[in-house]
Amino acid sequence: QPGVKGLEPPIFSENKKSRARMGVNHPQLAGMLCPVKHINAYHNNPKKVQEQLQNGEIRMNAAAWPALAYPGDPPGIDFNIEDIQEGFLKGHILKRVLRHIYTSPSSALIDDGELSVTCSGNAKLHGMYKVEAEHIAYALVQ
Repeated sequence: QPGVKGLEPPIFSENKKSRARMGVNHPQLAGMLCPVKHINAYHNNPKKVQEQLQNGEIRMNAAAWPALAYPGDPPGIDFNIEDIQEGFLKGHILKRVLRHIYTSPSSALIDDGELSVTCSGNAKLHGMYKVEAEHIAYALVQ
């Protein structure tokens, strides 16, 4: 399980409506959103790659899967360019977001295999009994 430490620096500043530290403007989030084929470059020189993400030199599009779709601590660190399917959609954050949606927000915070007693989750309330492709896509953009 990746570290339980929060984001540093915090996303919100004194101005709670500011988006200045979100997405690729935040050093940790930039690493998670970085296209996985550039993740080693990001870890070698995070400031340079973050700048390339911000100015569009490294393009982020539908064909460029983010590092957070892959496992590892940090996300995508074990990515194998020779086998891009290995570990795909098994990232820690993606699993937690899906657990949040399907079971409950509190269940997203517990370790795999632990039980959490809560009310019915949103999925059951809406008749969602299995994870479909559109649910994975939705979780990735949350």
